[in-house]
Amino acid sequence: MPRAVLIVGAGPSGLATAACLKQRGVHADLLDRHGVPGGAYRRIYDGITLASPTCYAALPGLAPKAGEYITVPQYRAYLDDYAAHHDLHVRKATVNQLRREADGWHAHFDGEAQRYDAVVAATGMFDFPRRPQLDGNVALPVLHAAQWRGPAALSGPRVLIIGGATSAIEIAEECARAGLRPTLSVRGRLKIAPQRLLGRDLHHYIVGPLKWLPRALARAYCAGRQSLPGTDLGFRDWQRRGAITLRGALTRSEGRRVRFADGASEEFDVIIAATGYRFERPYLPADAKAPGLYLVGAACAHSLASEFLYGIADDAQKVARCLS
Repeated sequence: MPRAVLIVGAGPSGLATAACLKQRGVHADLLDRHGVPGGAYRRIYDGITLASPTCYAALPGLAPKAGEYITVPQYRAYLDDYAAHHDLHVRKATVNQLRREADGWHAHFDGEAQRYDAVVAATGMFDFPRRPQLDGNVALPVLHAAQWRGPAALSGPRVLIIGGATSAIEIAEECARAGLRPTLSVRGRLKIAPQRLLGRDLHHYIVGPLKWLPRALARAYCAGRQSLPGTDLGFRDWQRRGAITLRGALTRSEGRRVRFADGASEEFDVIIAATGYRFERPYLPADAKAPGLYLVGAACAHSLASEFLYGIADDAQKVARCLS
């Protein structure tokens, strides 16, 4: 049994892993650069409701108290409750480097170093947004979806959203509900799915297969080259009524005017880049398969579900079994 375990990150992945280890009698140092539980949920826009039903947002040992769906503020409060319920203590520290040596892992943070037998990298992707390369002279604000704080924070009604999956669809719907004029610039096809099938949320049909299907069947997704569909909560209806406009790829910006691949051009007040995130852990060595290193919350780390909350719950238990 490892004598010293380090968990980097106190979001859902780190909290779940720490709780599962504690249940099995293994103490872990839980470090987070903010020093509080919650991870990215401390910074995500409050207006978001998690796409999957609340039952798939539960971490091991405590279920959220919410209706069929749970909002970001509710989930943030749940993570606080989860840490308190399991008596998890988060140490404020920034891990700058992890090195594998003959006697184990050496973590360097805040001017000191400490040795561990095993490391669990549980940091997410929110701090590493993918930003598009815009050709031409852009003379209007460009925000990433990570900076989205709702329609009221925008400087005008003409909103160009770059992207064609979850974040782009959610932002477009919210803009349409607020009476703005959102346009989606989509490279390829729009990825959108109904929320319910035969009266049940679509997640009830897909969660099981995502957990057991071989990762080899989704190499492009695991490599970050594909995104999953967003949920239609009114998007198609807004589009039919002309409240949401769909365009092809953006080709060039000239001041406040943007040109598209189909030859159309239009002026906008703001650009929102809903272009996804990168899983990056700059503190890790190049060899991410080194002995004693475990990933929780990373895309395809253990299964196709690994980056989602229901996958995190499973993976945290798997890692805890390996470390006890």
